[in-house]
Amino acid sequence: MDTPSIPPQLQPFPPTPRKGLSTGCIIGLVIGIGLVFVVAVVTVLAALAMPAYSTVRIVQSRSVMLSFVMAMKSYNVEYENKLPVEGFPNRDEHELLRTRGAFLKMLFGQDDKLNPRMIQFFDPPPYRANNDCGYRVVNGEPILTDPWGEPYYFMLDFSGNGVISNPDKRPGQPETILGMIIVFSSGPDRDPSTWKDNIVSWR
Repeated sequence: MDTPSIPPQLQPFPPTPRKGLSTGCIIGLVIGIGLVFVVAVVTVLAALAMPAYSTVRIVQSRSVMLSFVMAMKSYNVEYENKLPVEGFPNRDEHELLRTRGAFLKMLFGQDDKLNPRMIQFFDPPPYRANNDCGYRVVNGEPILTDPWGEPYYFMLDFSGNGVISNPDKRPGQPETILGMIIVFSSGPDRDPSTWKDNIVSWR
């Protein structure tokens, strides 16, 4: 007995063969995953390196400030308890001075008026363009900048009483500081009035 034939319109569709991912697609996925991994690793390393980098800058600024203070004290001793007052016409003990100007040449032994013996009291750090710090001359003016690109601030005891008014006016801070010179950096925010991140020579 013959098996009845199925009309063509009722016959099932043949199964569609499944195709695997092409080689190009697989390579693209691998490269994409690899790039995501690399970016994640770099981001983590950068986050870990930022505190260390900031610490290095703080250490650098403290080192320069200490050298600057020692240079001024050495000048004071060499010239019999004198300060280079001719380099600061105002002579105001409450004035914030900056590490820029011709007086720096006195510390470098390049000013025979303020430093007639031409002694080099200070060897400034070389200029670094990557963070705009160090010593350089701009339009004929010597400038010494901190690791954030700002000249340091300092105050001198022009009266000779061994006391300097404390520029940090926050509650709990002493009104005066013992010494003939104090120096500070305005820190990462470059604002001398925000003392939280300022780096100072007296504490």
